[in-house]
Amino acid sequence: MWIARCAVPAWLIFSVGACAHFGKPAPPPQADGRSDVQTFTDSSSVMGVTASDTSVFVATTTGFDLFSAAGKHLLHLGEDAGLPGGAVRQVASASDGATLWIATESGLAFYTLSHGSLTTVAPPPKEMARALSEVNAMAVDPAGGVWLGGDGGVFHVTTQGRWTRTQIEEPCTALFADAANLAWAAVPGAVVAVEIQGKIRRFGAAEGFA
Repeated sequence: MWIARCAVPAWLIFSVGACAHFGKPAPPPQADGRSDVQTFTDSSSVMGVTASDTSVFVATTTGFDLFSAAGKHLLHLGEDAGLPGGAVRQVASASDGATLWIATESGLAFYTLSHGSLTTVAPPPKEMARALSEVNAMAVDPAGGVWLGGDGGVFHVTTQGRWTRTQIEEPCTALFADAANLAWAAVPGAVVAVEIQGKIRRFGAAEGFA
């Protein structure tokens, strides 16, 4: 278990089984081009890392930690702060870093940086219970809502807790939300473009997808 931070153009995070508490900014590369590496250890396992221009979010088995881009530890949120219980499965931040969505083993919440507030989202309706089953990917849309992809397909939820089921019911392994409010979902044998209104377009072998 370790996390390292290197003096490269965009500093990199490598994690194997634990969360790091970053310290001072990484030293500059040495004259021969090599970089010093700082390593840190902790007892909780890292489940995911995401970043914006100003912040780095590290999700662990006990919650999530917020760091500044300079490596200063700013905040830890766990069950005692209202985060749904269990290990964090996935995290996703808005492109401007203003909102962070967190999916745990028992629920979904989002953290608003400007207010420093954590909001728990109501669970999906019974007929959409699979939305939180084995969440494999999340992507934040331009309005601040989030797409969730998992073994149960692809779903969408707004910050007001309004859930929508898409036509994608096969397992989803990756998601990307673009500026046009489309979600791009990776499913077995295809990539699917999804609109919040429900319309989808599938790109498979016939469209040149290998």
